[in-house]
Amino acid sequence: MRKHWRAILIIGLLVIAGVTAFVFIRRGNAHRQSQSLQTSVLARGILSASIGATGTIQARQLASMAFSISGRVGTVNIHLGDQVASGQVLIELDPAYYPQQVISAQADLINAQKSLDNLKISQTALAQAELNLANAKKALDTAQTDYDKALQNYNEGWLIECQVRVDQTYSDWQDYSLHNDGSFKAVVELKRRWQAYQNALQELKKAQRYHDLGVGTSGGTEAAKKEMDIAKGKLDLAQAQYDDALAAYNRLKDGVPAQDLQAAQAQVDSAQATLDQVKIKAPFSGTILAVNVVQGDMVGPGTIVVVIADLSELHVDVPVAEVDYNRLAAGQSAQLILDAIPDTTYHGKVTQIGLNASTSGGSVSYPIRVVVSDADKNMLPGMTVAVEIEVSHLENVLLVPNRALRNVNGSLVVYILQNGVQKPVTVELGTNNDTMSVVTKGDLKEGDVIVLNPSTSLTGGG
Repeated sequence: MRKHWRAILIIGLLVIAGVTAFVFIRRGNAHRQSQSLQTSVLARGILSASIGATGTIQARQLASMAFSISGRVGTVNIHLGDQVASGQVLIELDPAYYPQQVISAQADLINAQKSLDNLKISQTALAQAELNLANAKKALDTAQTDYDKALQNYNEGWLIECQVRVDQTYSDWQDYSLHNDGSFKAVVELKRRWQAYQNALQELKKAQRYHDLGVGTSGGTEAAKKEMDIAKGKLDLAQAQYDDALAAYNRLKDGVPAQDLQAAQAQVDSAQATLDQVKIKAPFSGTILAVNVVQGDMVGPGTIVVVIADLSELHVDVPVAEVDYNRLAAGQSAQLILDAIPDTTYHGKVTQIGLNASTSGGSVSYPIRVVVSDADKNMLPGMTVAVEIEVSHLENVLLVPNRALRNVNGSLVVYILQNGVQKPVTVELGTNNDTMSVVTKGDLKEGDVIVLNPSTSLTGGG
């Protein structure tokens, strides 16, 4: 009996020792496993997602300027780094070496400007036109008198001329009396034609009387005929000059015609454009980036002599892949780091989103413009820059590290550590970036300890 109890006691002690050993071994394994786990405390924070690209800094405007004619540099009015105003003369050619077309343009400009000024001073032009018309009328009246005298000296011809005039004026009056609208204007015109007929009759009577009295002893002679032909020629010339003067007056009496001003201005502009070829002027206000000539240098058409840039705004145009295109919007913030200034981070805004795609190496991209908001004197056009455009910015969201996510049987799972045990929690995610994701659904809360490297025996290697 005593041996029986001794055996039971020994077996019990062995069982207790075995259980104790198992517990210690398990705790040791758990301790070693917990020592190898990497964890992170779940917290709320800011999630920022960005798109990266590279480009070069560009100025708001940049111009490389050259002369369009050959010559020798006369004066250089600027130095590297100077600030210049729009229209300021930067470089001029030496007048002693002007080409012939420039010399001719100097005289052309004076004459063209004078003509334009005369047209613009319409009162002076109109007064001159009135004077020209009065002189032409006086000359016409004199020619008419001389012609009438020639007719008187050539009696027979004068009598015939008067008869023709009577017949013509009577015919004019008769035709108009039968064909008019009866208006006041028509009545006045009818009276005028009747008076012209009466005047012609009086002239015919005078010619007949002179003819009957034999006034003008040279009448009908060859000399009288030549005198009458000359007088007729002078009368025709005076009439043409009068018509021209009348037309000129009519053009000016209601103001200078627009086409006349345009033509005169075009002549001035043409001459001025030729003269401007001897000067390089600033097309806009900016900074001189390069001066490639000195006084006395010979230059030809197309040789770049000066480079100017408007540095009031700097920007960078970067290509963005088509997969990221719809994530972009004007006004998004960007960070810029330049190779030349690696220890400084600059900032900017997206201002333009291009519509014209380009293809390189099978990849499609679109041009995006980012304007630098805090540029300084250290930043210059042409510098290489890396750009990070922030396409999303979420605050106070629950964030889980991407490296803690596992795919278990088609579901996203995060393992949390509770009392030394890894517990799987199924989650759904929203926006993410390269390192973090937003948790939208799942039994997670702030302060949970997330396992970053759960055991593959739990995840099945997912």
